[in-house]
Amino acid sequence: MPKKFIAITALAALAIFAVPAAASAVVYVPGGGVTVTVTGEPTPGGTVTVTAEPGSFPDDSSAKITLSGAPKLSMGAVKAPTATVNDAGAVSFTVVLPATAVGSQTATVTGAQTARAGSAAITLIGADSSTARLASAGYAAPSALIWGGAAALLLGLALATASVVKRRRVTA
Repeated sequence: MPKKFIAITALAALAIFAVPAAASAVVYVPGGGVTVTVTGEPTPGGTVTVTAEPGSFPDDSSAKITLSGAPKLSMGAVKAPTATVNDAGAVSFTVVLPATAVGSQTATVTGAQTARAGSAAITLIGADSSTARLASAGYAAPSALIWGGAAALLLGLALATASVVKRRRVTA
């Protein structure tokens, strides 16, 4: 009986001293950089979403975004420069690009508690830039029409070949 009492007392003492250590434990976040992606239309007056991948930060922590580049965009372009990380460890920011925005910007997302950071480029596509999209050059035919035309052409070639083969057999 005394051995059981000593064992229970020792376990209770360990539990008392282990609770403060567990309460102050740091949430594990994997090492390395944060992968950041930019989605949306990077055009003047457009809106893009800057997202840090799941597992980048501890859940329910916070992260902030900064923009840098030439010419510099104001932080007023970001709806909320600090956001709460979701349960998956990801965070997203919405950036509204000014109508006069040009050049290339770098969006950097940094965790407030972990100081882990990642960045992605936002290359603005302006109407007068060389990377602008081409205007529509005319009628865009439906793919069924294109495939139907190709099938009709192949059928015509097959019939012409069959006619030539039949004619050669008759004369031979």
